[in-house]
Parts: sequence; C-alpha cells; structure tokens
Amino acid sequence: MPSDHDIQLGKDPQFERHWWRVQRISWVLMGLFVLAALLGAFGQGWLGSAKQRSAAEEAEVAYERFPRLGTPFRIQIHLEQPLATASDELELAFGTTYLDCFDIEVASPVPLRSSTSGDQVIYVFSRAPSSARSSITLRLMPIRIGRCSGQLEIGGATVDVRHFVYP
Repeated sequence: MPSDHDIQLGKDPQFERHWWRVQRISWVLMGLFVLAALLGAFGQGWLGSAKQRSAAEEAEVAYERFPRLGTPFRIQIHLEQPLATASDELELAFGTTYLDCFDIEVASPVPLRSSTSGDQVIYVFSRAPSSARSSITLRLMPIRIGRCSGQLEIGGATVDVRHFVYP
C-alpha cells in the first residue's frame, strides 16, 4: 500500500527496450571509434601510413594517409638503382592540383632547381652516383581540409598518392 510520501513511477517496457538498443548501438560505435584510433585512422599507425609502388616497382613512396591541417608530415621516395642511373639528375614532378592541398616546406636533398611545365611543378635533384638506392624526403604542410590525391612522377615512374586531411 503506497503512502503519501512514495514516488509513483510508471513503467514502460517498450521505451526501456528501445533505450537499451540505443545504448548498445552507442557502445558498439564507441568501441569501433576506439579501435580505429588504435589502428591509426586518426594519425600515425597501421591504417595511417601507406606505401605505394610504381607499376614496374622501381619507385616506392611512403606517406601518411591522414595528415592534419597545419601539422607537417613526411613523404619518403625511394628509387632503385637502374632507374636512378639514367642521368646525374633526377626529376620529381607533382601535379598542381596535388600542390593546391600542400606546401612543400623542406626537401632533402635540396633540389638543384625547380620549374613548371603545364600543370606540373618539377623539382630536379642531384643523384648520388655511388648509392644503390636513391632517396628523397619531403616535408609537406597541409593547407586544405578534405581529400587530396595526385600523381608523383619520379624519373619516369608514376605513383598515385591519396590523403584525407583532418581539421
């Protein structure tokens, strides 16, 4: 028998089942979010880093898939000796649409010169004659949020690169 000081609560089993379903779906989504973060979907990690090779596998590009706006990241380019021995110079070309997303802050080694040709920006590097493998490291700064993709042409080899820039 209820007294005057008891609180009367109504029960709604249908609402409770609905609310439990919403909670479980939220738990699954939070778990997936944490798992994605642990795997590198929001920065460095297994999902966040990528390597692409050219069709003939003479060039390899290692880069971050998910850079952040205003935070520099590196692209490392490795070339096998047969491709690099064609001359004492090595050309690296970017499409201008790719460079609309990024500023090149630092290149190592320092390019000998740069130029534009049509819709490409071309950097010319000196090749070390004694090395079995040539490497170029670029530090890029994202300047636009969203999808950015393009092709890098390295000594005649083409490699596709895709990023998603987070805010």
